[in-house]
Amino acid sequence: MVVEHPPWSEGKRPVTLAMIGFLSRWVRRLSWRETARAFGTSWECVYRSVQWFVQWGLAHRKLEGMESIGVDEIHWGKSKGAKSFLTVVYQIDRHCRRLLWVGPKRTQATLRRGLASFVRL
Repeated sequence: MVVEHPPWSEGKRPVTLAMIGFLSRWVRRLSWRETARAFGTSWECVYRSVQWFVQWGLAHRKLEGMESIGVDEIHWGKSKGAKSFLTVVYQIDRHCRRLLWVGPKRTQATLRRGLASFVRL
């Protein structure tokens, strides 16, 4: 018995890596539902593609050379309580601006969890 690994697929996924990347890029412009309809696939396929791409990006993210970070709180709910906010951590260097982490609530514990998620001790 011979087992081969085709470079365009991962495991038993029914979608190729190229399609995962394609769908993940389109959800920047369209909603997940619109992306699924436009390309003849399911909402779940779009969701799993985005999920795979985010996990891949986190695993390959390089944090070396980071000079400055910013922390912000974004209101997204209807009430004014802490549960209606997201804590957001950004890299804000001159050469690179990117989102590093998002967490629920605006508490010190949330911020500590966010900072611990990408700081290697």
